Formats: sequence, structure tokens, C-alpha cells
Amino acid sequence: MKKIRLLRSIVFLENLLCIYRNFLFFNKKARAIILIHITIELVLYVLSIVNNSFIIYSYFHSDNRSMLIVFTTICCFYVVTFVSIVMGILRSEEFKDLVTSLELINKFFTNNKTYLKSLGRSNTMIIAITTILYCVTCIGIAVDKITLNDFYEFTSSDVIWTVSSTLLELRYQTECVVYFGIEYLFLIFTKHLNLLVKEAIKKVSLDNNGTVKDVPISSDAVTKNEVKRWATIYRQLMMSSKLLQACFSLQIICVFVSAVINFITTAFRMVKVSVLGSIATDMNEIIIVNLIFTLLYQNIGLVLIIVTGQRVWNQILLLNVLLARLYNGILIQPCRDTLRTLKNLQRMVVKNPVQIKMLSVLPVGSYMLPMFMTLSVSYIIVMLQFGHVV
Repeated sequence: MKKIRLLRSIVFLENLLCIYRNFLFFNKKARAIILIHITIELVLYVLSIVNNSFIIYSYFHSDNRSMLIVFTTICCFYVVTFVSIVMGILRSEEFKDLVTSLELINKFFTNNKTYLKSLGRSNTMIIAITTILYCVTCIGIAVDKITLNDFYEFTSSDVIWTVSSTLLELRYQTECVVYFGIEYLFLIFTKHLNLLVKEAIKKVSLDNNGTVKDVPISSDAVTKNEVKRWATIYRQLMMSSKLLQACFSLQIICVFVSAVINFITTAFRMVKVSVLGSIATDMNEIIIVNLIFTLLYQNIGLVLIIVTGQRVWNQILLLNVLLARLYNGILIQPCRDTLRTLKNLQRMVVKNPVQIKMLSVLPVGSYMLPMFMTLSVSYIIVMLQFGHVV
């Protein structure tokens, strides 16, 4: 993990919020302290659940529908938090293997200046995204509490609610950023693997149409060892994608489900306020703007995950095309072993494509955005109809 700054950054980020995915990297004494820390943290969150439940009931007991919406929303964040903390420990062995696999891939590119620049930029990007998400999350929660403060007295219980809800949402955003960061590593690796193949294509003098120019091809234009190197990188990518699924699948599914539920409940509240004017008229505009703001910042992380997963898949599709072009270009090369090795690599890419997956049957891709919107809009309409809003 010391060799990839991006991994260090995201692990440090999780450790700040009591998620110790790197549990096995510590010595026995440190592990004991971590377990005590996690136990205390979980006990505090159980107490905060009790506190927040009383607050929700006291404020919304006359409106069961609003009480259910608020309680469901906050429960989503609690589920993400508990799953992240517990699974971080339980899947620490798989995470250690994932880090080892990613560092092995990193070794193949350490002499590539373009790769090193990309890696450096990715670390800066993660820090910037995290800072922005944390700031807008805190601003959104602060505005929400300020608007509510006009309708009830702000007590010590409300302070506990505000602090706990802030930490819950920060953990939610953190899991999105961490998963996005590792996805982005996959994107960097696949991009530079494709660049290696493109350089080999240039050596065998292929034109833009993929046909061979009328020039002689040297016997060492593409060597067997070079193709084996690509195959090793690809195998490690395959292994890393499986380990990523083992480490993060449950957390990311919880994040996705929570995002859908939060989108539905927030949009319902927004429509209810705008249509019925259920709260004081002079506050309606402020509340609607804040709800729109909440919709945006709570889903930015999920959109980044979906888009990056699709970009990784696009790179794998491109790799398959590039390998086919290269194979056609070196058919007349004297070394048959190189041809055989390249063909085996091509078969491996076709049969075992590297794909970021939440589950074995649920790859991360752009198709999830329309699915997300369809689910959300359908349930929003149902809730509005049952609530007699429309």
C-alpha cells in the first residue's frame, strides 16, 4: 500500500471514520485498540438511534407519513455505516490480497512517466472530490437544521442528532469515494495496458484501417515475453476485480439501495412542500432549494461510481479490439510462439472480461442510471398517489 498513494489516501480517509479495512496491516496491540474503538463506536451509534428515534417521534408524531419518511431516510445511513464498519473488519484479508494484487500491477508501469503522472493526478483528484463532498454535505445538513430551527426549540438531543447524522452522511460519501478511487485505479491500469498494445501495433506498421502497410516486419517487433507481460497484468486485473467484489459488494449495494430510497423520499418531500405548501409559505422556497441541493450531493458519489465502472468496461472492449488488430498484423511474423501466446491472451480477454461488479450478476455500468431513475420515479408517483398529493 505504501507504493500507491491513492490507496494510502482512501485507507486513511476510512480510518478517520472508524472503518478499518486495513485491519490486518496492524500489529496485535494496535488491532486490540482498533476493536475497542469499533465497539465503542457501535455502542454510541446504537444510543444515537434511540435518541434520534425519540426526536423523530416528538417532532412528527402528528404526521405519520412524514415520520416514516424521515425515519426511513436516516435508517438508510445507519445501515451503510454499520455494514461498512463491520464488513471492513471481516473482509480485511480480501482487502490485503487486493492491495497486493494492485501493487503487483503497479510494478509493471513504474518506469512509465505518463502512468506516474496519471497516478499522481488521481490522488489529487480524490482529495479534491472528498473535500468538496464533505463541505457540501456539511452545508446541506446545516441549512436543513437552520430551516427546521424555526419550527422547534433546538435542544441538546438535537445537537446529538445533528452530529450523528453528519457522521452518517460523511461515511456514506466516504464509501462512495473509496470505491470510486479503486475503480479509478482499474481505469488507469486498463488505459496503460491498452497503450502498451497500441505501441506494439505501431511497431508492426498498421495503418488507421487496421491493415498492414507494405513494409517488412522484424521478428522482434512483438516478442513472446512482451505478450506474457500483458497476460500477467490482465490476470492480476481479473483477480483484483474479484477481490474488489468480495471486499465492497455488500457496502456498495447498501449505498445504491440507500441512494434510491433517499432520492424517493427527498423528491416526495419536495413535491409535497411545493404542491400542498405543508410548511409555512415564507419557508417553502428555502426548503425546496435545500431539498434539491440534498438530491444532488447525496447522489454525486454514486454517479461517479457508475460512470467510472462503465469507463473501465469500455477500456476492456477496446483491449479486445486492439489485440485482434495486433494479431492480424503479425500473422506473417516468423515466431509462431508469439502468435500462439497472443491468441491465448485474446481468448482470455473474451472469455473472462474484467468488469467492476456489485454482484456476479450485477456489473457496474451506465445502464444503472436509467434503472435508478426509473425505480425512483415509479415509487415517487406511487407515494404521491397514496398520499393524495396528486
